Amino acid sequence: MLPVYAPFEQSAKAYTQAINAHGKTTSWQHALGLVATMQNEGLVPDIIIYNAAISAVTQGAQWQQALSLLAGMQAAIAADVITCNAAINACGKGQRWIEALCLFEEMHSEHLLRPNIITCSAVISACGSGQQWAQSICLIQEMQSKHWLTPNIVTCSAAINACAKGKQWLEALMIFEEMQTKYGLVPNLITYGAAISACGKQQQWTLATALFEEMQTKHLLKPDVVTCSSSILACGKCEQWQRALSLLLLWGQTNLQPTVITYSPVIGACAKSGQWQQALGLLAMMQA
Repeated sequence: MLPVYAPFEQSAKAYTQAINAHGKTTSWQHALGLVATMQNEGLVPDIIIYNAAISAVTQGAQWQQALSLLAGMQAAIAADVITCNAAINACGKGQRWIEALCLFEEMHSEHLLRPNIITCSAVISACGSGQQWAQSICLIQEMQSKHWLTPNIVTCSAAINACAKGKQWLEALMIFEEMQTKYGLVPNLITYGAAISACGKQQQWTLATALFEEMQTKHLLKPDVVTCSSSILACGKCEQWQRALSLLLLWGQTNLQPTVITYSPVIGACAKSGQWQQALGLLAMMQA
């Protein structure tokens, strides 16, 4: 149930600031309450207010609320690119890739709006959340041929992540290579994390560890939780206990704190390889 607010006089700018503040703290119910308060006071929310409200509910992964706000807004105000981007992002966070794709198609077929790079990244990410890797690749191609947009690091990372979730390691590496050779983009930690994850999930441990080493030597990137855990998982799945153990020890030299999820594949790899003393030692470390 939405909170009830006593009527009070405020400018549209103040409402926008308040709604944005609630969005940052994932207090999406309060953001909707402010919109309702405006309407109860006889004030008509403008597109800036609606965009702020949709963004707020997006932070709370409330895709249905986002679409409801969009529908209510369009009864009086035409949506803009920012509105559509926020709604698509909400659908992506809610793992509703079909709705996200429909919004993407509607924005340029019905609303005559031209998608931007943020739009394309959001819809590709939404397709990835639904394991629609092939659709993500098609969107990468469409954004160039139909909308004359050049993929950026966010777009490519989203497509690689979509392939990782769809267990398509080869396609992930093809995008990873193309983004550098064709678009001149430099991979970041998010890109490497997605590529390593794609390889690790399909037991391509040599490729996963090669990428892990490359990001440090070639681009001087410090490992984070995703890149470390994905590399360890890749080695653990393939029973490469020595390699997995060395990666775990490397993790211990950083400021990152290993978790049960990190220890488990290493312990499993040691156990399957008959390294029971190593497995017991790691179990003791994990429980300490």
